[in-house]
Amino acid sequence: MPLREIIDRSINETLARSLYTNATAFLALGADKHAVGGGGGGGGGHETVY
Repeated sequence: MPLREIIDRSINETLARSLYTNATAFLALGADKHAVGGGGGGGGGHETVY
């Protein structure tokens, strides 16, 4: 396999993994915000109890 094809394949695989990682992180953050009580206005989604 020529070097150019190896480099091209490596870059494509790296970009795909980065996109999957970012999508998973955003989904996890969204699920966390929803589970903690976010979704309404104001605040970061974490409740303060006194």
